[in-house]
Amino acid sequence: MRVSSRDAWKPIQNRQDFKTHGSLWGTNRPSLYTGMLDGYDMSEYRNKYEDIDFVVMSYQTPIAWHYKSADCWHIVRSKFSVTTSKHQTLILKGVI
Repeated sequence: MRVSSRDAWKPIQNRQDFKTHGSLWGTNRPSLYTGMLDGYDMSEYRNKYEDIDFVVMSYQTPIAWHYKSADCWHIVRSKFSVTTSKHQTLILKGVI
């Protein structure tokens, strides 16, 4: 579904596939591609990939994902750009 960035928290909250008119999107079909992730976040994503049932992407980098077994979210702490920082803030609205 297409949504505005402002309303992206709704499909994030329900873990529904979405795409904004910009570079934020989410899918229940995660990829092993980690984009610009590094360090702890990249290890966390790769090591627990099998348990991820939804991922939120900014450009081509996963910036948040949901673990199905624990029913919890991981939001990347790394900062990549002003736009991605805004995306990370939007995600908080959908997961809290």
